[in-house]
Amino acid sequence: MGVDHGCCAFRGRMPTNVSRFTWRISRPGVLETKWEAAIRDPIRLSVARGLFSKEAGLKAEFDRFAAEYDRLLEEALPASDSERYFAEYKVVLLKKRTQGRSIGTLLDFGCGTGRSIPFLLRLFPEARVFGFDPSEECVHKARASFPRAHFESDVKQFVTNSFDLVLAANVLHHVTPDQRSSVIDTCKNLLAAEGRLALFEHNPINPLTRLVFERCVFDRGAQMLPMREVKALARNAGLSVCFNAYTLFFPPALSALRSLEPMLSKVPLGAQYYVEMAK
Repeated sequence: MGVDHGCCAFRGRMPTNVSRFTWRISRPGVLETKWEAAIRDPIRLSVARGLFSKEAGLKAEFDRFAAEYDRLLEEALPASDSERYFAEYKVVLLKKRTQGRSIGTLLDFGCGTGRSIPFLLRLFPEARVFGFDPSEECVHKARASFPRAHFESDVKQFVTNSFDLVLAANVLHHVTPDQRSSVIDTCKNLLAAEGRLALFEHNPINPLTRLVFERCVFDRGAQMLPMREVKALARNAGLSVCFNAYTLFFPPALSALRSLEPMLSKVPLGAQYYVEMAK
């Protein structure tokens, strides 16, 4: 599972993470690459298998995609867009939301190969930054790239009630609906008493997001969820929703307009949305 950097409201394609809790791929011959042909058979990695038990056969498939992660993610973006923009965007929003709060420990839950890690390290210099991903191959790449952070492929290695901030960027839409509450519960158990869970997801209300989501090979078989479902999952887990907003209204070419996004935060047309939860 990895960090998904998504499309904005004006983009033509949406990049997504390679490794996920639940993943189906079925790409019927439209602009099919050699890599896509090799993985055309459906693959399912449920949260129970990918996060906890890691069955050997499924885990081998899960790790197999790590080597192609960076190249494929870049290829999923239009030439005019930058994957870096979408990774940094989320972390900048987190920094704004945590102004005045002490963040000593921070976990990127579903870090993939660590796309968000350099921004977390830069914008949270006082924090100890951790990453979790059930793919050992992704974790291996992340460790090699970012030695200042600490990575694990087994969530049980983390101490409960220990993180001031947990980031889950575009994770839940790759988790089967019946397992989503388990993921929220896992994140909740990792939070410190005053900790926050910051969750980003694709906005299914946005028609362009839906279009590119359905066309993207990495999202085959995934299921987007509306903001109201995330809020319901939070309530069911005993978490309170502190803040929510629609985000990613502007692509990199219009990044100068990002200052307008707070005024648009309640307009359900952003390509993604953000929900912040607390114990």
